[in-house]
Amino acid sequence: MKKVLISLIVIVMIFIIHIDSVMGQNTAVTDNESYTPHSSAILDVYSLSKGLLVPRLTSTQRSNITSPADGLLVYDTDADTYYYFANTAWHPIDAPSLWSENSDTVYITGVGKRYGVGTASPVAKLTVQGDATIAADEPLFEVKNSTGDVIFAVYENEVQVNFKEGAKGVKGGFAVGGLSGSKATPTEYMRITPDSTRIYINDAAVKGVKGGFAVGGLSGTKNAANKYFMINDDSARIYLKDPAKGVKGGFAVGGLSGTKGTGVNFLDLTPDNYFIGHNAGQYTTGVNNSFIGFEAGYTNTTGFNNVFIGRKAGYSNINGYNNMFFGNESGLSNISGEENTFIGLQSGYSNTTGRYNIALGSSAGSGNIDGFENVYIGFNAGKSSNSSGNVAVGSYSGYQNLTGYYNTFIGMHAGWSSTGVTNTYIGYSAGGNGSYNVAIGGQAATSSVGNYNVFMGHQVALSHTSGSNNVMIGYQAGRSMTTGSGNIFLGKMAGYSETGSDKLYIDNSSTAAPLIYGDFSLNDLVFNGDVNITGTLTGGKFFSYKTDLFEQNYELVPLGDYVSEIKDLGHLPGLQSLEDINANGVNYSKQIEGLVNELQKAYLYIEELNKKIERIEKEMSNK
Repeated sequence: MKKVLISLIVIVMIFIIHIDSVMGQNTAVTDNESYTPHSSAILDVYSLSKGLLVPRLTSTQRSNITSPADGLLVYDTDADTYYYFANTAWHPIDAPSLWSENSDTVYITGVGKRYGVGTASPVAKLTVQGDATIAADEPLFEVKNSTGDVIFAVYENEVQVNFKEGAKGVKGGFAVGGLSGSKATPTEYMRITPDSTRIYINDAAVKGVKGGFAVGGLSGTKNAANKYFMINDDSARIYLKDPAKGVKGGFAVGGLSGTKGTGVNFLDLTPDNYFIGHNAGQYTTGVNNSFIGFEAGYTNTTGFNNVFIGRKAGYSNINGYNNMFFGNESGLSNISGEENTFIGLQSGYSNTTGRYNIALGSSAGSGNIDGFENVYIGFNAGKSSNSSGNVAVGSYSGYQNLTGYYNTFIGMHAGWSSTGVTNTYIGYSAGGNGSYNVAIGGQAATSSVGNYNVFMGHQVALSHTSGSNNVMIGYQAGRSMTTGSGNIFLGKMAGYSETGSDKLYIDNSSTAAPLIYGDFSLNDLVFNGDVNITGTLTGGKFFSYKTDLFEQNYELVPLGDYVSEIKDLGHLPGLQSLEDINANGVNYSKQIEGLVNELQKAYLYIEELNKKIERIEKEMSNK
């Protein structure tokens, strides 16, 4: 402006209307004869009622001035503004026309004008250009709210958008919209708030030249920009530069707290990790993780190859790896456990160091802490378990199994109360609380706490509470048994009412006199029916023939006494009595043994009679 004023003074000298006085080196142009020019001015123009008028030219006349001197000043009547010449070009003195005021606002006008910050050659209406002196974490441009928090910032290589948590703003946290042909409300395309992330794509058939919504990155030269984020009506794409990681991350959306503290991550996508959700993966330095949900993987640091999806999924994980947690609070307590798969609300909730576990279903395996190689499938399956090697399939299967291991529970409520080991329970509510048992069938041995039992069939041993080494097969076999051990029941309702031990029942009914009955404690076997033997019936250790009958020192009871004994008993001495048979049934083993012994005795009596006859005959012949 000083150059302009000097030029103005020089031109005025040419158009002097009235030279009042000339005093040495000081010249005054004035309409006041008493005015004395200031000693420091070569020309002093002074008036209290007149102004200064410079040459007035059209734009053509101004342009036709021959060899204008730097500092030459004219008034352009076409442009209605002053122009001065400098550096081989005419320049408008247009500051008053660029900045204007309207009440409490200030605005800039100027048709065809471009404005640059950091550049003398702006290519847009407003261009902001950085330089080599700006640090990577120093913004080129930023917008702050009333408390000084950064809402929007542009860096050398990144863009950051933050919005305050808590109350939902009138316009939302961050929104991108499109204008219609009129001044109607813009069409919303993208909105990010603390409670949701929404993207809308125009599904019109016509596809825009630049895509529906796109974010790109600059290469080292002025080549085409790199595509980082693009949304069209037919696709949504995100690209991240590989492998370098920017200071501010590849792509991030955050939220501001109530103070000027560090922003809260809502979205952080890099070539190493993908984090979506409030504070998801907040402290992660590990790689190849994907965390989606509020505080998913919140404390993870060096853990890698993990996938956590859901509110607080994998929240406590620090260095665990190769885990997959799907569902709110699934794997929440996991710290260093590895290669676990938890799917469902609070599935694997308490797991800290357990590994190689699979839990599918709401609260499935939620009580496991350090157990390993378990498979829990179903609502609350294995909920209280903290052991290893268990398989529980079905709602509430293995529900209370606290310390039992190597169990297999299949069916709703199967092994519900079991805390034993190495059991196999299959069926609704099958199995109780023992060990080394097999229970197959709905409600089979559901209350049993015995060991080494095999129960197969619906409601087999339903009332059984204790006792071991039982084998019961068939619908309701041994249903009333409570504490018996060592029983074998085969058939529908076999041994239904039996309460003792060491019994054998083979039948298809609940009768107390089954087709085959046995008492293992007495080595008794009873057939309640006809027995047909087509092969050879041989005796074994059950028969005990009195071979001492044939010893030389054996003395027979006198035949008369033997006959008297038979008459008194009403049967041969070695056989069952009629009363015993009616009361206990025929003991065939005892009967055969007794019959054989009595025949042997008969042989000896006959032998003795033959000797007497021979002796009498000899005596008769001698006479």
